[in-house]
Amino acid sequence: MRKSILFCFCLFCCLICVAQEQECKEKVAISVDLGGGKLFGTTNLSPFGEIYRQQYDKGFSGSIKATYRFQQNFQVGLKYNLFGATADFALHSGEWVNSDLSLNYLAPQIGCRYDVTDRLIFDFMCGAGYAYYKNSGVCDGESFKAKKGFWASNFDCSFYYRLYPNLYSGLGCSFTGGKASSYEMNGHKVELEGRNELKLFRGDIYFSVRSYF
Repeated sequence: MRKSILFCFCLFCCLICVAQEQECKEKVAISVDLGGGKLFGTTNLSPFGEIYRQQYDKGFSGSIKATYRFQQNFQVGLKYNLFGATADFALHSGEWVNSDLSLNYLAPQIGCRYDVTDRLIFDFMCGAGYAYYKNSGVCDGESFKAKKGFWASNFDCSFYYRLYPNLYSGLGCSFTGGKASSYEMNGHKVELEGRNELKLFRGDIYFSVRSYF
């Protein structure tokens, strides 16, 4: 996860440098979002059952987005998001758990852009795609790895302010949801029922840099 965070940060810096050298056409854009995510409601990303879901209820969230504006107010794109969290806690049976959770999400997007002023824009995107859940670590000295792929969906809202002819900075929020009724633990399929199912409803708040090419 540290490598992913470093990659996002480096790309974040590169966009700022490249944008100052490019001529603005505002058709194709690359955005980098960095922020934090919080799980809501009955969300459960714990492989040890719903009663431990709060151990994974917040973490880092970073996204890379590519968009193409094909009309004045409409655009399509692709979003990749990484959510990561760590947990260190004891089960009710006494075993100690230390684990790292990652949730990778990739989805096509469609949405709109509205120019509020000549410098301020409002951006809305929504999409549906594939999420890959992985939770690995150590439980009472024994290593474990739980993983599962499932379908999920998202919608993002952002405000961007133009700093240079083709460079914007902004703030936004994103919501992602999905669920799965099973996962694979150390090579064995585990069926889940009721509140123990893997459920995702997460809200993110992020700072973004967008560059047009």
